[in-house]
Amino acid sequence: MHWVCALVVCLTATMIVIAADAPAEQSLWSHDTTRAARLVSIEADKFAFEIAGKQEPLTPEDFHRFGGWRDISRGPHVLLVDGSILVGDVLKIDDEQLHLGDAAGLGRCRFDGAAIPLSAVRGVMFQPPAETLVRDRLALKLQTESAKQDIVSLIGGETLAGLLLGSKKAIAGGENSGPLPLVFQLDGAARPMEILPGRIKSLALNAALLQPTKDLPRYWLGLRDGNWLAVAELAADAREVQIKLGCGVELKTPLVTDDELAPRFWQGISYLEPTATKLTYLSDLKPAAYESKPFLSLTWPMERDRSVVGGRLRSSTGIARKGLGLHASCTVDFAIPAGSEAFAAEVAIDQAANPRGSAIGLVLVRNNLEEAWREVAKTAVLRRGDPPASIRVRLDKATFLRLECLTADDGDSGDYVNWLDARFQSKAN
Repeated sequence: MHWVCALVVCLTATMIVIAADAPAEQSLWSHDTTRAARLVSIEADKFAFEIAGKQEPLTPEDFHRFGGWRDISRGPHVLLVDGSILVGDVLKIDDEQLHLGDAAGLGRCRFDGAAIPLSAVRGVMFQPPAETLVRDRLALKLQTESAKQDIVSLIGGETLAGLLLGSKKAIAGGENSGPLPLVFQLDGAARPMEILPGRIKSLALNAALLQPTKDLPRYWLGLRDGNWLAVAELAADAREVQIKLGCGVELKTPLVTDDELAPRFWQGISYLEPTATKLTYLSDLKPAAYESKPFLSLTWPMERDRSVVGGRLRSSTGIARKGLGLHASCTVDFAIPAGSEAFAAEVAIDQAANPRGSAIGLVLVRNNLEEAWREVAKTAVLRRGDPPASIRVRLDKATFLRLECLTADDGDSGDYVNWLDARFQSKAN
């Protein structure tokens, strides 16, 4: 079926419209089912999906996630203060802005020509590591650590601390379509030095100069080309899509491009997560108890919104923004928030696990501290590469919930268990 929709949007936060030309079906996680769906349009806080051949309007309270996002190893990746990630060449940096573009002219930068205020930039991965876990750790370091100076990490392993003065020709007033050398004042050096972008692994900017996020995102948007956006406002007309991020950065992209990966903007949407849902994520709560039960002697921590080995929460379906990273065998207990009606999660072995990684996930509940735990859900044996196992249980009168990870049939080697989007759902959902 071919959908053709006129796009009528005003730039205020009260109206957002996207229309789609039958993008591929993806999983739509509502609060009690998982269905195959196509995104058709977004208008204000109303989302239209095509499900089983019929168009169905949904509100943010009706679902918590659509699709799955995957990052890419091709860079650079510009990491912003609101968590957004923009993919494109850093053409130049001046006193106040980073200029994003497509140096090779191959259409590899969706937001070609974007000028990003430096106060919104946490850092840049100029050469993202090919190995996903190494890339994840570097990205999370840039996004969470507060550098007290500008820090340049070179390909060879050397780290330079000092002050970034900008790009060479940008300082001199020249113009160049390709990436320009960066001028860096090293601590204690008499003169600034020039560094070619090809020698730089990553750049972390002085956290003291960053501005806090201005607006909470209305939803998270993941694109097939690796861009990850905290969207505060989105508008479209017949020619282009205009996006305002939570950090205040404004972006523009053509509605129709020559990009075979995503010839139309909405076909490039691989992930959609509204933020207005009334969910309580377990990663935002303090556990009542946690116990790691080593197979021999090695114990493991519980990680929030990352895997137990410090990477993003990866599964065969993509990357999850929220969740718990655990290692079998272990248990973690939570007091159930008042008003919670159900618990839900998708459980998977992290993609960083070795091929021997396998585990079983269990959910147990009890009504009070004196009562014994009772099992209410159990997965089959999970292995790396398997699709996540969906769990949803009604809580009834339960006041405590326990997640348990058990080793399966091959010891505990690589038993990295991700509880993706582990959440309590309120009665309003």
